[in-house]
Amino acid sequence: MEGDYYKTKESVSEYIKLAKDVNGKALIEKLKRILPLNSSLLEIGTGPGSDWNILNNSYKAIGSDNSPEFLNRLIGKNPKGEFLELDAATLITNRQFDGIYSNKVLHHLKTKELENSISRQHKILNPSGIICHSFWKGEGSEIF
Repeated sequence: MEGDYYKTKESVSEYIKLAKDVNGKALIEKLKRILPLNSSLLEIGTGPGSDWNILNNSYKAIGSDNSPEFLNRLIGKNPKGEFLELDAATLITNRQFDGIYSNKVLHHLKTKELENSISRQHKILNPSGIICHSFWKGEGSEIF
């Protein structure tokens, strides 16, 4: 992901305030119809943890982010949670997951990075696993 916006205390605090009422609850409800409860689920780009908190109620949710600042805050608020420092483009981990989820994260990637991310997701996804992502589309709309 380009830039260091999500890596400083000030910018992370600003982002958390801006996104305080934003979460992917509607998307997660759709995911719950397909991915069995208690499945292992990797969230790419956990950020402030709004979606992770919802996901963790139904799944063995593993949060990930490329921002040490977000990760430190997540671990501080959720000491029993599991979080990985992962870049969305490379996803360097030996772990396997039943599901992979992101909410408006992957649009930050350039075309080649997105291609690499999808390829890596395929490699770390269990054979019958589910990938669920949302992307920004145009002005003020979203697509699931």
